[in-house]
Amino acid sequence: QAQRLQAPVQVVRRSGNWARAERDSEALLAAAPDDPRVLRAAGQVAQGQGRTRQALDFYRRALAAAPMDAEDRAQLQELLASAQRDAEDDARSRLSYVATSVDLQEKPGDAGVSRLRDLEIPIELRWSLDKDRYVWAHLDSVKVDSGTLPPVYNDAALYGKVQAYGPTSLAQFPGGAQQSQSGESVGLGYHSDRYRFDLGSTPLGFLVQNVVGSAEVDGSAGPLDLSGGFSRRPMNSSYLSYAGARDPVTGAVWGGVLKNSF
Repeated sequence: QAQRLQAPVQVVRRSGNWARAERDSEALLAAAPDDPRVLRAAGQVAQGQGRTRQALDFYRRALAAAPMDAEDRAQLQELLASAQRDAEDDARSRLSYVATSVDLQEKPGDAGVSRLRDLEIPIELRWSLDKDRYVWAHLDSVKVDSGTLPPVYNDAALYGKVQAYGPTSLAQFPGGAQQSQSGESVGLGYHSDRYRFDLGSTPLGFLVQNVVGSAEVDGSAGPLDLSGGFSRRPMNSSYLSYAGARDPVTGAVWGGVLKNSF
């Protein structure tokens, strides 16, 4: 009898459609509740559906049932170990926590133009709703620095409107133009096996501020796995693209580049 359930377990595991296997499992358990082969197959069905505690119970009952040969016992012990690992992963996935770190990005280049020093201290709160769902929030303190644009025409000519206004424009920043900004970015998000979305901002305090975020959804159509979504993220590869900059001659602000993906 157990072969009727055992044979399709791997096929069912790949397809994700456990309804028939669940019905067979219940029928066989009612007919032979102490058969180790039935208990083993029922454990695989339960484990495949994420019911790890029930799977552990089935495997332990199977091991304690009637004597079995060494090969069957070894296979059951492997399944038991696998379910125990799943149970540990399940427990970790239900944890809520606060985490922080210090992230530093540095790129060499010309002072005030292409040099970049990006220091970020993110703080993230994750609140677990259940095994597969959690919400999170973050607050990131950010400081970006590109050095000081020197009041030397040959070095500053290609920056902003310096070249357009000529060498006399250097009088607008006789001590150089310091390129440094700081701010705090915020964000909220939700994550599940099927849906993921977040909404937040680039650092508040930067010259250019933007709303950023993303949304993703996973699904299936018959044998096909489908996924779709979009995202809007800041380009933090340079001082200008991340924080924006002020023209030392005209005072105009530009930059703050976003990348939109679909």
